[in-house]
Amino acid sequence: MSILKSFIDVKKHVKQPSKDGTNPQFKSGYVTLDGVIKSIDDAIIESKEPFAWWQEVNDNVVYTAITDGEDTLKIQGFPLLAVQNNKAVNLDGATPQALGSGLTYAKRYSLAMAFGISSDVDDDGNGAQDQKYKSVNKSGQEKPKNPLHSEFGKLAKKIESKNNIDEKQVYSIISGQFGLQVNEFMDFVKLSDNQKQTIVTFMQNAAQ
Repeated sequence: MSILKSFIDVKKHVKQPSKDGTNPQFKSGYVTLDGVIKSIDDAIIESKEPFAWWQEVNDNVVYTAITDGEDTLKIQGFPLLAVQNNKAVNLDGATPQALGSGLTYAKRYSLAMAFGISSDVDDDGNGAQDQKYKSVNKSGQEKPKNPLHSEFGKLAKKIESKNNIDEKQVYSIISGQFGLQVNEFMDFVKLSDNQKQTIVTFMQNAAQ
């Protein structure tokens, strides 16, 4: 079974964890890193997939790696930062505590993003949904000659062929990976260029 098939199956079993942490500055709850990890590990056990994951840092960016024992896929996450008094500070000269807090923050968001878990109480998802319509003109037609559109189509075909999956499963992976409703090509067209580029980069890694 391909790594993408295993990934899809595990994500189907992921349950949204409870918010077991509190941000005193904003008086809001959030899912801790431990909560995210438990949700993923429980999903792996429930799915019975030969599946493992880990995180690593390359060039000050946290990556989540997943493997089925044969193939490995690395998903780019959030950059490292130092967090002091709930604020991001420069890495240079930051205290060990600030660096540790920043690493935990980056790992939590990167892992949650990879497995489609909502780890915060903010409503960034709605903003992303609103933003995706700004790349379409008033007539509803896609803007011409966007190379990301053709690249998306080519990569989708490569992923389908490499992993013996269909188009619907490719869209399911993308939707779950980025927390967006991308169920067909026109959904991709309506995204912002930044969102498109992030998705294409993910697909380039998956197609290798």
